[in-house]
Amino acid sequence: MDAGTSRFCGVFKALPSTGLDYRPHPNFRSAGELVALLVSVEKSGGELCETGRNSYNSDVRWHTASGSASLEQMISAYEDHHRTLAGKLVNLDDAVWNRAAWLTRGEQEIILKDTVGGLLWVALFDAAHQSISKTRGWSC
Repeated sequence: MDAGTSRFCGVFKALPSTGLDYRPHPNFRSAGELVALLVSVEKSGGELCETGRNSYNSDVRWHTASGSASLEQMISAYEDHHRTLAGKLVNLDDAVWNRAAWLTRGEQEIILKDTVGGLLWVALFDAAHQSISKTRGWSC
């Protein structure tokens, strides 16, 4: 695991597992939602590298269909998705990096067309922006 992942996981592990629904203000993301957002970014990046498509999820939640994902499950998912994404990024050549890619909502609607590399940058910047702005209560 690289230093950045280790730091993220250290922060995740410092969260009280019983306090994932804590939010300092009703408009802010909860601790669980912030972790889920970062898990989602890692997973989506890996899928984008493989397929050239990424789906837009404007409503990230840490609740799964069967209930709430535990903090341990989210940490494990983050580590797994990060390893997968890192492996794919290391092996990306210029042809794949510059290949056309789409950000979609649903099955048909294309929200943004760019390259695989361009959408990976968008995902990184958007995750950072959403994490910071929703933590501080800024509207987006």
